[in-house]
Amino acid sequence: MMKHYNEKEDSLFLLADETSTKMSIEAERNLPITPRLIILGKNLMTATSWMVSAEGRIIFELDKENTFADALSVFFASFYVLNLEYQEATCTTLELIQRINPEEGTKCTSKVGTSRKTGNVVKRK
Repeated sequence: MMKHYNEKEDSLFLLADETSTKMSIEAERNLPITPRLIILGKNLMTATSWMVSAEGRIIFELDKENTFADALSVFFASFYVLNLEYQEATCTTLELIQRINPEEGTKCTSKVGTSRKTGNVVKRK
């Protein structure tokens, strides 16, 4: 997806050795200010663990039982919690991922709902 939008993967993901620790990554790398998802493993497909960095520090370490979806959720939450805008280099990809929510379906509200006052089924205005 990032290749389609001509965006560099290292502006979203950072690859680190699977034996790396929070302190070793912070000491060995010059972490960027904008949030990054740090992948611990040989590549994204074989990653064993994930971390999220922001403002030059690692702000969250995910446990080994967490999945890539969990890591991506924490990554997106960091933008919201820290009140940050998406970086220019990956803005298109991040916007696309943000808008995909297959479990919930459409972004449109339902045409009918339950009234909070009466409890009756009402149509949307």
